[in-house]
Amino acid sequence: MHILVTDSGVGGLSVFAQLEQHFRKNRCGGKTKLTFVNACPEDDYGYNAMSSRREKLDTFDRVLFNASRAYQPDCIYIACNTLSVIYQDTDFFKNEQVPVFNIVDTGVRQLMRKLKKQPHKRTMLFATVTTIREAVILKKLMAQGVPSENVIRQACPRLADVISTDLEGARTRKIVQSYVSEALARVPQKPESAYAYLGCTHYGYRKALFVDVFKEQGVHVETVNPNEGAVEDLLKNIHPPQEDKAFEMECEVVSRYPLSKSTQATLTHYLYPVSPATVEAIKSVTLSPHLF
Repeated sequence: MHILVTDSGVGGLSVFAQLEQHFRKNRCGGKTKLTFVNACPEDDYGYNAMSSRREKLDTFDRVLFNASRAYQPDCIYIACNTLSVIYQDTDFFKNEQVPVFNIVDTGVRQLMRKLKKQPHKRTMLFATVTTIREAVILKKLMAQGVPSENVIRQACPRLADVISTDLEGARTRKIVQSYVSEALARVPQKPESAYAYLGCTHYGYRKALFVDVFKEQGVHVETVNPNEGAVEDLLKNIHPPQEDKAFEMECEVVSRYPLSKSTQATLTHYLYPVSPATVEAIKSVTLSPHLF
């Protein structure tokens, strides 16, 4: 079995690491390969910096078509909210030849399970500019009966990039404090409790910080972190073989550009306790500047 995970950066490596941990602990899947493709074209030029929606679609299409041809995966998991919300408008989606699953669907299912128990609780959605602008998460929630006024959407420019390199966390805290304050200012009356939907895979690395910042504001939040539900969600769809004596695991991380030392240090801090193999793959990243 070969699973390809992709993200417009490195936040999705948290999903990749949890997948590796699951297969390794359960020795399932037979001979398994996990490939992570960094879909960001340049270290300092990602999808939220692109000048048009067309450029985003064309770039992601090249990633999907070229990575599928190069790696021949059995399925693809889009571990990126920004890319998930534009996926259905790609040419790859219209000609899908390999099963593709995405983290937006994972997160919406996660949140709806919680809202069934507390349907009137507000959701504070934190995400990238593209994810907020596309409004796909909001539309999916509204289609299941969630009132739009119960979803407070907060765009968080630069937050993902800061999280990737800010191991100490001081810069991240200041930015999160600013965005939490902005989100709460748009609520007619500050709630005693709410759901904090972490709509970018990077944000999951700082889940505890979001909880702490809301607590400073007098609000108790329960986080919805789609990263944590991704493995279970994916496995329900692909049904890998159970424990296998011939189990083998191979991990590869692919990027057009080298990952900075600060990014590697931050990822090592968060991912080594989950998956040492993922950290080794990051350190020996496969550079493929012409992949897309």
